Amino acid sequence: MVRRVCLAIGVSTVTPVAKLALDFAYLDGAVFAARAMGEWALRSGFGVDNVRVVDDGSTDGKANPVTRERVQRAVDELFPVGAEVVDQLILSFCGHGLTGANFGSIFWLFSDSLHMKYRIVVDGFYEELLLHGVKRITLITDTCREAPQSLELMRLDGVRGIVVQGTRVDSPRFDRLASCQDGQLGYMVYDPAAAAPGKCVFSGVIADILWGLEPTAIENGMITTTTLGKCVRSRTTERASQYHLKLDPQCQVDPESVVLCDTTTPQPGPADLQPWPSGSNSAVLGAGKTVGVAESTEQILERAKTNRAFRDRLLGKGFGLKPVLPKGPDIHALKITAESVALEVERRLMEVNRPGSANLIVWGDQAKLLSEPALKPLRSDPPFNAFHVDDHCKGIPVLVELADGQFTPVVPYVGLYAVVAPSTDGDVFQVYGAQGSPERYRAALRAINEFAAGRLRVDSLDRLAADLRHEKHVDPMLGVICAYLYRATADYDNIRRMAYFYAARDQAVPYDIALLGAMQVTRDKHGALQLHVPAVKACQSRQDAPVLPDYATQATTATLARIGGRCPWLGLGWDYVKEPRLEWAALVEGLADHAARVRRSGSTLLPADSARQLAKDWGLLPG
Repeated sequence: MVRRVCLAIGVSTVTPVAKLALDFAYLDGAVFAARAMGEWALRSGFGVDNVRVVDDGSTDGKANPVTRERVQRAVDELFPVGAEVVDQLILSFCGHGLTGANFGSIFWLFSDSLHMKYRIVVDGFYEELLLHGVKRITLITDTCREAPQSLELMRLDGVRGIVVQGTRVDSPRFDRLASCQDGQLGYMVYDPAAAAPGKCVFSGVIADILWGLEPTAIENGMITTTTLGKCVRSRTTERASQYHLKLDPQCQVDPESVVLCDTTTPQPGPADLQPWPSGSNSAVLGAGKTVGVAESTEQILERAKTNRAFRDRLLGKGFGLKPVLPKGPDIHALKITAESVALEVERRLMEVNRPGSANLIVWGDQAKLLSEPALKPLRSDPPFNAFHVDDHCKGIPVLVELADGQFTPVVPYVGLYAVVAPSTDGDVFQVYGAQGSPERYRAALRAINEFAAGRLRVDSLDRLAADLRHEKHVDPMLGVICAYLYRATADYDNIRRMAYFYAARDQAVPYDIALLGAMQVTRDKHGALQLHVPAVKACQSRQDAPVLPDYATQATTATLARIGGRCPWLGLGWDYVKEPRLEWAALVEGLADHAARVRRSGSTLLPADSARQLAKDWGLLPG
């Protein structure tokens, strides 16, 4: 018997912290969206034991905040000991949230998130659910980022939110329907002349589809995951435009379609499925409900132009301003672009094949290294610092001290050179190139540049996977980026395939791949970390995608591997170093105390005191 489960979460408000100048809109539509999803699941035959709705709608006039404890209780009720394996989990969230800077990673805020200083890392949340053996997850997430995505909010502790007993995470079939992934605000609209609650645009479209109100989503009397994905993308964009809004949701569904509901016997919608606000000018952003006076979209845009405080709250400080670049005597440091860095690196690497030539190049003012492997500073011409680092160090990192006193870890690889270069927004990125093949560096740099600009999405994976391996080398930084994109679609198998191929090439597995792949990590008799890479079955390329190389589809065997680095290469990875499962706790040992001090964009940048403490722990300092 097929078992389907639905967990719907609706958060209308995030309780502010005293003296914190961040106001969150009241999204009453989020509560109705969660309840509409739960009611649809009940009427679609899920069964009362398989549906839970957790929202902060008042009960008997009393506050009912969404907390981790309430969500954990709902999960425990949906997955009791001895229950049948779940064939499909509908995991729905509507409310306040955040998005990652680089490729739209998702974070949810519960009612007490600011008070308790946490945010839910969504892929960590459903990773826990996979320990129950869930075969398919359909993720529907509608996150309204009404507050600016400030550094302070992003430094809330990234947590899984729930805890599940189990030891093996497998790749499920995965559908991802997500709004607010383009770095813009998510929207709720309402009619200020009516007493009706607001309606969240993305969730509202999905509710319309599931309740059979969108004919284009119905094929042969059925609504399937495939028709849902196709319809929600186009209808969300169309519906938003009616209110002078722009939404561009991400809608990726597994090619193996499953039926969501049969519409041949139509079900009447729930009594609280609110209508869309009438007209295009009477509806306003959800933020308008908190200020007492309804404003049109045009009025809000005018306020954003003329009121700096309002603009900062709405769009984040510094929106639209030119970034402040590092000052220095070298004019080249003020003109950093992907192309200029590539051309300059290529020009200076013509003799890179000579023994003892540079394999670590740092762009900027004078740089220093903390290194256990032997290193040799080479003659440097501004804006370059060139070093030769022993690349037989079995994954031990080098800590590079930059001009501002912060440190970034770099892992030397045999046959590769690494370049550390800043971006104009204050981030630092590393790019690897193959010695004797500088054009590969240029291709890798373009991919890093797209990642930094937020242009890479999960649908970029096919191209990146094809570019990942070049001759005998597996590009380590491209591998790291692919791992984050695979993780966003719960594709643990391909993260593990990458780990296998690094080991097969006698390369250390980049730390972030070990971190994201839910694999066991132990220490050998010498205390060195070793990664237990499990076997992976073969898979086929998607019918709607280019044919993938064997690298991304073939079966791989279990193996042991070295780990490249001792902390995340990218700032994003620091969201995964807290609350480790026992199986990989050794991997993140000593990192949790430093996580709050690392920004979540670009390559990892460590403050000086954190860097020196970790250098001592890793044996990079004498004594």
